[in-house]
Amino acid sequence: MRGAPNIKALSYLLVVFVFFLTQVGKTQNTLNDIRFKSKDNGIIVEFDFENTISADSIYSWQSDNDWFYFTLHNVTSDTLSLINKTSYTSPILAFQPIINDKTTQIGIRLAQRVESFELYKKNKTNSINAHLHYSLEKFNEIPMASTVSYTHLTLPTNREV
Repeated sequence: MRGAPNIKALSYLLVVFVFFLTQVGKTQNTLNDIRFKSKDNGIIVEFDFENTISADSIYSWQSDNDWFYFTLHNVTSDTLSLINKTSYTSPILAFQPIINDKTTQIGIRLAQRVESFELYKKNKTNSINAHLHYSLEKFNEIPMASTVSYTHLTLPTNREV
């Protein structure tokens, strides 16, 4: 029976195909860069990746000792490169990348506690922004703009309209 398909060959191809499909979902992304921007009401952390990433792949929390952590799932990085090229100033007191088997953890030690945070995917880029917000009590320390006087405001009369 020359026309009958070789079941052994088809089985082998099926196994290879299934293995390939399971590996495609497990590919790791690479964290290329981290930037910190200090604001009056908190800090913006910008993560740049080699490939696009979902904000759902990042978990964040704050420890009791003023360290704030980001765990990036299925992300690898060159820790030495990150340490050498990542600059930071106060209110960030320390920066520590930790690479595990399938995750990268980024720790930042802060001068003050964060009250809330959000993660945002930047459109059409391979970047995610994390906005870390201080307590609303911090706003009392922010200088406010001087109030504007409206004493010289003249409203139009019916004839001018």
